[in-house]
Amino acid sequence: MRKYRHDTNNIIQSIYSLLESPDKTSSEEALKLTKTLEDEINSVNICRYCSHAIVNAVLSDKEKTLNKSGVDCKFNVNIPQDISISGFDLCRIFSNMLDNALEACKILKGQSISVDASIIDGYLYVKMKNPVSQSAKYEDKDRGNGLEIMKQITEKYNGETIVTVEDGIFETLVTMKCVD
Repeated sequence: MRKYRHDTNNIIQSIYSLLESPDKTSSEEALKLTKTLEDEINSVNICRYCSHAIVNAVLSDKEKTLNKSGVDCKFNVNIPQDISISGFDLCRIFSNMLDNALEACKILKGQSISVDASIIDGYLYVKMKNPVSQSAKYEDKDRGNGLEIMKQITEKYNGETIVTVEDGIFETLVTMKCVD
């Protein structure tokens, strides 16, 4: 953020200098620079879903990607910053879950996904629901590594990954021990 603020302040100073110049070209350049700055600020906007910075960053980034693909997202996430699960592993869990949901939703138009996450009795529970094509086969080893990666991570934290498909809904439940 410090680097970002530093760059932003420099750009604002450049805009002021351009506006103080008497020629019309400088004013047009200031307007272009202002628009570019606005676009940059809007592109890095991170929503706050919970207290955990890494989870917020992943959810914010993936939500933008999903929304661009026409997928509506509903996040109900309550994860504190000081959890014993590494940020690296949380990033991998949420990224794989959301990437898998996007892949499933690409086939189906106008869909929505939901993610619920909270700590209950010393375990983090993350549940994702997304629509899935009835013809999809998730046992196929050629489909990707996302579920296998999630299984390895959950086992590392004495948890598990449970996948169910019912009535066109693909549900992933991840549990991980988060209290020593």
